[in-house]
Amino acid sequence: MLNKQPVFIIGFDHGGTNILLNLLRSHPDMCSPRGELTEVFQGKGRLPDIREPLADYFYKWRRHNLPVLYWQREMVFSKKLWRLRRTFSKQAIAHIDRVLFTEKLSARGPNQNQYKTVGVEYTTDGIRDARLLSKNVAGLIFLTDELAKMYPDAVFLAIVRNGLALCEGHIRRGVKVEKIATRYQLGCAKMLQDARNMPNYHILRFEDILERPVESLRHVYDLAGLDLSAVSKIRLETKQVMDKDGQHKFVHNTDGKELVWYEINAFGQHFYPQVNQNQIDRLTLEQRETIIRIAGTALRHFSYLS
Repeated sequence: MLNKQPVFIIGFDHGGTNILLNLLRSHPDMCSPRGELTEVFQGKGRLPDIREPLADYFYKWRRHNLPVLYWQREMVFSKKLWRLRRTFSKQAIAHIDRVLFTEKLSARGPNQNQYKTVGVEYTTDGIRDARLLSKNVAGLIFLTDELAKMYPDAVFLAIVRNGLALCEGHIRRGVKVEKIATRYQLGCAKMLQDARNMPNYHILRFEDILERPVESLRHVYDLAGLDLSAVSKIRLETKQVMDKDGQHKFVHNTDGKELVWYEINAFGQHFYPQVNQNQIDRLTLEQRETIIRIAGTALRHFSYLS
C-alpha cells in the first residue's frame, strides 16, 4: 500500500471533526488530501450548487469515483449511505489507495499541507513521507470495516458530541428531527461496535477536548502514535459558532475562516465551551423529547443524559 499507518477521523457533520483534524494536522508527520473522503472522490457539491470549479468536480467524478462505482456497484463514498459497504475488490483497493496518496500530494493550500509549522513549508518529500490523515463523516462511519481490511496498520479516531446540540445544528439546516436523531443513534452504535471489535479504534468526546484541551491533545497523540515533542505550535481554523443570542459569529472576531497558530498551552482559548448549551437552548421541548426517545441509548452511554 502507498499509505502507511493512516489515521482516519470518524464522526458526524457539525460534530467536532474539524477540531480533531487540525489538532492532528499540527503534527509534521500528518498530511491530508484535498477535503474529507467524500469530497476527494465525489467533489464538494452537485449541480446547481457547485462549491468548487466545475473542471475539478467532474475530474473527481470521472477519475476518482466512477472506477469505484463500476467495481463496487454502489456509491461507496456517499455520506447518505448509512450501511456497511460491499467487500472491496482488489482493483478498488489499489485505486482508492492511489487516489488518497496522490490527493495528499496535491493538497498544497495554506489551510492544507503548505505549512508544517509557522512559516515553515513542507517539501514534496515531506508530504510524501507523512502519514495520511482522512476525515470520514456521516454515512462513512460504516466504511470503517473495509478501510480496516485495506490498512491493518491504520488508527481510527471517532469523535462524538452531545446529540442534543448536534441534532439542533442539523434541524436548523432543515433536517427533520426524527431523521437526524435516528442517524445519531445509528452512528454512535456503529462506533461502539467498532471500538469493541478493533483494537486500533478509539472514541473521543468533543466536550472533553473543549474542557481539557492539552490533556486531550496528549491523549490523541498517544492513540495515534505521534510524538508531541515534534510539535512547536497548534494550528486551528476559525469557524462560526453560536452565541447565547443564537447569532453565528466567527471566533476571535475574524471575518472568515483563517488559520491560527497557538502555543500548546494556549490553544484552548480558541474554543467556546458554552457552544453546546447555546444550541441545546434553542430546541423546543418537543424536539428534545423526540431526540431523547430515539437516541436516548447513545446519549446515556456517553453521559449526555443523567
